[in-house]
Amino acid sequence: MFEIGLDLSSNKISASAFIKKGSNLFLKSCGYVEVERHAIDASGIIDSVVIANGIKELWRNYKLSGNTVNVGISDTKIVLKEIIIPLTDEKEIDNAIRYQIGEFVPIPRDNLIYDYYIIEKNENSSVIMIVGVIKNIIENLISVLRSAGLKINSVEANCFSLFRLADRYFDFKNRYKENEKSSDCIVYFGNDISIIEFINKAELRYPRFINSSIAAFNENLSKKISVSPEEARTILNDFDMGLLLSKDLSKKVNAIPDIGENNEIEIPEDGDKSKRGHDKAIDREALIRDSIKISANQLINEITRSIEHFLQENRNLSIEEIMLCGENLKNMEKYISKNLKYNLKRIDLTSKFLPDILKRSFLFKNIDNSKIPDSIILSCGLALRGIKN
Repeated sequence: MFEIGLDLSSNKISASAFIKKGSNLFLKSCGYVEVERHAIDASGIIDSVVIANGIKELWRNYKLSGNTVNVGISDTKIVLKEIIIPLTDEKEIDNAIRYQIGEFVPIPRDNLIYDYYIIEKNENSSVIMIVGVIKNIIENLISVLRSAGLKINSVEANCFSLFRLADRYFDFKNRYKENEKSSDCIVYFGNDISIIEFINKAELRYPRFINSSIAAFNENLSKKISVSPEEARTILNDFDMGLLLSKDLSKKVNAIPDIGENNEIEIPEDGDKSKRGHDKAIDREALIRDSIKISANQLINEITRSIEHFLQENRNLSIEEIMLCGENLKNMEKYISKNLKYNLKRIDLTSKFLPDILKRSFLFKNIDNSKIPDSIILSCGLALRGIKN
């Protein structure tokens, strides 16, 4: 059995291909390409030609064979809602949701694609997860994939692919087998859109898509110190978030120096200018710290809000651990864990599959292998969709 997952949730397009032989599962190939930021907004296709060409480049660069894909999208416009209905018969549940979908999902029926699944059945009621998305998003997605020569096996919200890969990592059915009140929180820090979700009794609960992401950090920093997005990204990549916990503000940020009109670094000619330049550098460092701290605190607030909502809706449950995955900033988990009440650790959800292919494949010799695990998480989860346990 051979399955391909394709994540189209940002300008970083990733794909992963899994093959199953007997009871063994192998990552056959994986990779990612970056396209111009203007080409895609979350999962909304802006420039179909650029995206189609990016997909073709991805297939060509990483020798991906096969053209049938499981596609994932992340978008704050996706409606994810848990409801309880006083029914247990599946046919009656289907009829009830079909006739009442307008009450659950605030999208006009003629522009709505929806699905649902049953989380659990109680004696006289059922807990249902409803997913709704604007039809135009899916139609545009299908159109660009066809122009890239691909066929679609499935389209799903990336919160499900994240859960699927995490389940392979943790084996949720056995993780808290003796304590059904224990729950986990998974935070996927994304390139454009991030995901917060919970797992209880091996079921996905209360997933959310949020805008707090690498792109948001980058945009805030670019505006704060008036530099290009490319310069801001360089500063962000070099920044150690452990500095935000330090009381010693004399520690330097690896900031880009001021550039003159002729693209030359400006060097002061005398002591006064040197002092002014020094003060300006300190001010710049303070602005960088301030911007990144504000962005990080926004993410922390989103996590806190999600946890509070989850526990309010499920007063008998508890959060045992928060798992952070996805895009990485230096010592990000250290800063976040210091500002949350819960245990938090960074995890590599691809660690069971990726090391072997990195060793044996020539495709990864000329790229930074440290960036691959964080970039293919969602596409791995999507590829696993069609593979049976």
